[in-house]
Amino acid sequence: RIVITRPGSAHFIACNPDTLYSRMYLVFTDAFVANHLPEWNKLSQIFGKDGNILTLTESETDFFKALMEQIEKEEGGLSKRLLIYYFLSKLSEQCRDNGVSIETQPYVFDALTYLESHYSEKINFTYLARQLYVGRTTLMLDFKAYTGNTMGEYLTKCRLKNAIALLLQKKTIEDVAESCGFADSSGFIRSFKRHYGTTPYKYVKDLK
Repeated sequence: RIVITRPGSAHFIACNPDTLYSRMYLVFTDAFVANHLPEWNKLSQIFGKDGNILTLTESETDFFKALMEQIEKEEGGLSKRLLIYYFLSKLSEQCRDNGVSIETQPYVFDALTYLESHYSEKINFTYLARQLYVGRTTLMLDFKAYTGNTMGEYLTKCRLKNAIALLLQKKTIEDVAESCGFADSSGFIRSFKRHYGTTPYKYVKDLK
């Protein structure tokens, strides 16, 4: 099987205790592919709201395993991106063959891209909806239906994700809060504790 999950999706693999199995991972970021691969927004639909699981035949398993091994060995950035593009294209075909619905409104992906790129700014969702030529309520409802999060929740997650990266670079709380779009350091700490159950510094310390 191929398990397709979005960033931050909670999941685990469960199998019969008597079953011996192996697994491979292919992990990449939006930033690695979004500006380089054509039709990324369309291909990203295969990740769905809660992910997808595709059951493969033996020959399909061998094909995807070999492709993942090739991606893992590839050192060149462009070549790796093209292989990932091919991999996602084949997954998209597999979804269609398995009857997995991957259709959603393109403005949802435009909104996702905008939030990922402008998380450090103060974002007016009404203005964003107007820029995407869609009603604010329609955008908010379709965004929630696809991601499982309101746009505000998703924006906060984007900010916190980037905040962790800055903290690992030993940036101060004040600098991180300002760089990631929080009103102040106190608001950043409250938001962080609400999502991760601990303070930013302790979280980063535990990662090391």
